[in-house]
Amino acid sequence: METARTTLQYITHEDFEEILEMYGEPDTFKYIAPALNQTREWYVNFLNSRIDQVTNGSGYHWVVRSKGNKEFIGLMNLNPIAGTDKVQIGFQLKRKFWNQGYASELTKRVLEFGFDDGGLKVIYGVFDNKNTASLKIFQKFGFEFEENKSFEGESSPVEIWKYIAEQK
Repeated sequence: METARTTLQYITHEDFEEILEMYGEPDTFKYIAPALNQTREWYVNFLNSRIDQVTNGSGYHWVVRSKGNKEFIGLMNLNPIAGTDKVQIGFQLKRKFWNQGYASELTKRVLEFGFDDGGLKVIYGVFDNKNTASLKIFQKFGFEFEENKSFEGESSPVEIWKYIAEQK
């Protein structure tokens, strides 16, 4: 899958070192409390669970690279919200790629994939209410607030926003 500046490929074990390097950046998990300050083993197990979702068809997890030099930019996902049948879109970018339009470009492409290829009718955005960058992305695409929800391991409730296929 592609955007104007990137390619998206399913995550593989060969991508782990670059992902783990991004996970070590100070603000990567600032708003994702359960993943904050975990061990390398925890992160590897988490990444293996993402590969399992891709393999068994229950979720999509992509590594994002630049088209030109294939530099690792970050991750995109489209997978179930824990304990629900709702599918969420998510993104994590290396700090050096923040504020350059990549999150919007990638969100647009993954929404198209979810509705056109995945047959989804609704896609959700889940984020800590202090994460104003995620809020801006979801508002830009027309997501609408649905609810505040508490998940195990979260220090505060997260916001859940939804985007309905007919809004496309």
